Amino acid sequence: MNEFNTEGFIFRMLSLDSLGDRFGVYLNAFYVFLQNPLYIIIGYGPDFLTCCGVQSIAESFKYNYYTGALQGAVDSGIITFLIEFGLIISFIIIYFLKNTLIRMFRNFDN
Repeated sequence: MNEFNTEGFIFRMLSLDSLGDRFGVYLNAFYVFLQNPLYIIIGYGPDFLTCCGVQSIAESFKYNYYTGALQGAVDSGIITFLIEFGLIISFIIIYFLKNTLIRMFRNFDN
C-alpha cells in the first residue's frame, strides 16, 4: 500500500458519505418491502438479490433513497436475510439460536 492508497483509505473510513449511502439503500429497501406485504412474511427466496430472482425487483432494493443512484448491493447481511427468507424463517432461526445459546450456557455453568 503506497502513500496515496493510504490517504484514500483513511479518507473513505472517516467520511460519512458511505454511511449515508448505506442508510439510503436500507431506507429504500424498507419502502420496497412495504409495497409487497406478503413477501415480508415469506421472503423472496434464497439468492434472490444475487442471481435467482426477477432482476427488476432485485434491483429495486439496491437504489439509494436519497440520491436515486443504483448501488451494487444492499450491504447488510441481516436485511438481505430478511428480504430473501422473510419473517417466518427469521423468527424460527432466532428461536432455535436463542434456545441453543441458553442450553449451551446452562451446560457451561455445570
